[in-house]
Amino acid sequence: MLIVPASPPAHAPGLAFPGGGIFFWWQAGAVTALSRRYRLGEMPCVGASAGALTASLAACDVDMNEALDVAVRLAEERGLWTRGAWGLYGIWGPMVHDWLDELLPPDAADVTRGRLHIVIKRAPRLERPWLEPLVVRDFTSKSDLIDANLASAHVPLFLNGRLTAHFRGMRCVDGSLSLRPSSSRRRVVLPHGASLVRIEPREDERMRDKYRKREDFLRLTSRAGVEEMMAWGEAYVDEMARNGELAVLAPFER
Repeated sequence: MLIVPASPPAHAPGLAFPGGGIFFWWQAGAVTALSRRYRLGEMPCVGASAGALTASLAACDVDMNEALDVAVRLAEERGLWTRGAWGLYGIWGPMVHDWLDELLPPDAADVTRGRLHIVIKRAPRLERPWLEPLVVRDFTSKSDLIDANLASAHVPLFLNGRLTAHFRGMRCVDGSLSLRPSSSRRRVVLPHGASLVRIEPREDERMRDKYRKREDFLRLTSRAGVEEMMAWGEAYVDEMARNGELAVLAPFER
């Protein structure tokens, strides 16, 4: 099956990227720091919402500084900087699609098969009137992988003006990932023995302040603000490494 209940099966340690809106860029900085220590292109990754974008790019070893350059160029081409605080409203989806299409390699589906797990939430329907979390583990093509990302990150109305995204015949909404920590606040253990390190901006005191400001959550800030978030993410991973919180990832050390 290509879609299964939300319980990734990998036994190897890996990374978990929860959702976070614009704070994707904090995670991008964290990935930059992680890539200096580990072979991310071999590591299992789980992601949801904005974290699905992070997980997909990390699993394909995409340079996050290049990701920022492409995002800034696309924003400039679409006149995003002049659209005000909610400049992404209604155009975010097509922009993210083009961004991923440019950054991901042509063989992204093959490169990530068996390692990348994207959490989506199936919208309520008559026979199952609740949000149903599902995990997509294998992708039929690069386009299918991009569609999974867009389904996972679909904030109703905000993404493209529609309530739901359509993915493999399903209606989906934002798949924000809630992972229950183990005894360590930054590690989670999923079924089948997969031990994952949670890369969570909410654990960074500097980011907690920004989470209190709702106007910062789902909008594109200045490039300087994005670069600041990336630097914080890098510094946080360095802190995790010093505290021994990344030791579980040792099999993937460079």
